[in-house]
Formats: sequence, C-alpha cells, structure tokens
Amino acid sequence: MEGVTAKQLPTNQANLSLYPNPSNDQLTIKYNINEAGPVSIIIIDAQGRVLLYSTEGMTNAGDHTIIPDIGKLKPGIYSVSLQTEKGNLVRKLCKL
Repeated sequence: MEGVTAKQLPTNQANLSLYPNPSNDQLTIKYNINEAGPVSIIIIDAQGRVLLYSTEGMTNAGDHTIIPDIGKLKPGIYSVSLQTEKGNLVRKLCKL
C-alpha cells in the first residue's frame, strides 16, 4: 500500500465521521481536509486485513462524502482510515 503512513493527523487538519454507526448495509463516510492532496479510504478488519481500499485521488480541500457498499461485510468491528500525505485518521465502525 504505497503512501500509507502511521502518523496521526491532527483534528485541525482533517475530520472523519461515519454514520450510521452501528450500521447494517449502508454507511456514509464524511471527511474534511484542510489541504488539497491525494486521499484514500481504507476499511480494515480486526485481523488487519484490508477489505476496502478506495483511492479518491487528488482531492480539493473541504468537505467530501462517500457511500461504500458494506453489505458484504460480516458483523463485527472494523477500522475506517482516512489516509493523506500528512497522516491518517481512524474511526471504529460497528457492522450489525
């Protein structure tokens, strides 16, 4: 996964929210970044396996929304990561 970094993004540089959470089949991911740049959204299971890797490409600063299909994910706890060149933000997702 080229460009993936473990550095935590400060909340004044980016925000990430998931709803509804817990979720069944539909999830809305809203994120905001303060600087334009490449963005990826990654969903990872409890064993560290990448189940969804969505490259949003060059993204303008501001608010963005994506709605990934999570219907095939098994019930459980997942990590949703917003990856940028500056670092990442991670939120927990509970799939019912």
